Order: sequence, then structure tokens, then C-alpha cells
Amino acid sequence: MKKFFLALVAMFAITAVASATNYTADDSAIDAAIENAIEVDAFNLGGTTTAPLGAAYVAAGNNDVIAVLLTWFLGPFGIHRIYMGADKLTWLWYTLLSFVGVGLVIAFIDVVVEIVGLVDGSGLGKYYDNPKLIMWL
Repeated sequence: MKKFFLALVAMFAITAVASATNYTADDSAIDAAIENAIEVDAFNLGGTTTAPLGAAYVAAGNNDVIAVLLTWFLGPFGIHRIYMGADKLTWLWYTLLSFVGVGLVIAFIDVVVEIVGLVDGSGLGKYYDNPKLIMWL
């Protein structure tokens, strides 16, 4: 209880000493920075292209092993599907479904299907740019 009380006192002391009046903002510098800024699309970092994001990755030599590793380690978050060119919001569905356990099952089946594709030599080409939430259906 003493540690909690000391932490609370320290927090209030820091809050009392900190003041926003010590800081100033140069509005003209902020406006100039915004005017000179370049808008970046987080989902299309390669520039403007008419091809789907996944097609650009496949054309650039997408690595199936990396897709399997992403599925193994980050499967419940759907990061592997972004790497494979799925819809931009697929990761959100995987993450939300993982909270109730369904996403974990889907990610597990994803990694099994991908490993089977690597072992039998067929590869993962049919799963790239797949618009479905569950790529193997």
C-alpha cells in the first residue's frame, strides 16, 4: 500500500510541475510542414499501381516460406493474408474472430494448408490475391 501511495504522490507531483505554458507552437512552421507533406497509403507502399497489392508481391517474387512463417507466428492476426494480397481489412476479421477462438482455428488450418502446399510441390499460388476471408474454402 505504501508503494501505491508513493507512486500516486509522485504522479501528482509530476503533473503539478508539468505545464503546457512552457511549450510554444509555430503555426507557420506546422502549416509549411503540412503543405510539403507527401500522403502515404499504408497498404500500398509501392506507389500507384493498378494491379492488386498481392499481384505486385507475386510479380516481385513473393516467398511461400515467408507466408508460412507469417501464418505460423502471426496467423491469428491475419498478417499472412495481407502479405498474400488479401483484402485490406482481412487482418481485422482474423483478429476479431481470434478473440472468440474461431480465428485461431482458421489460422491453424491456414498453416496446415500452406505447409501441405509446400510439401506436395503445388505451392501457394492459388491462395495469393484470394478475396475470400477463409482462403481454403
